[in-house]
Amino acid sequence: MLVHVIDVSNPRFADQVSVVEKQLRELELDRIPCLKVLNKIDLVQMDFVEKICREYQAVALSALHAETFGPFFEAAQKIIGALESLEYYENHFADD
Repeated sequence: MLVHVIDVSNPRFADQVSVVEKQLRELELDRIPCLKVLNKIDLVQMDFVEKICREYQAVALSALHAETFGPFFEAAQKIIGALESLEYYENHFADD
């Protein structure tokens, strides 16, 4: 699993996201599940954070607010659980 941390307080964050996603595609790493995390959310309006979370299918996180870590850990566990299920499936069934 990749964790892509996005500095949402940077006015050019969307450009930065595009560059990272392009680089991942070029390195053929875009098949790895990626959890997008909006960071520095305390520096922007919450309405904006919520909109960007929906748009990028991301979770919001602030090192200054411990309560924001719960959704991050839940999202990470969900991805890891899906990966573990897939690994079990791939390793425990015979090829046809």
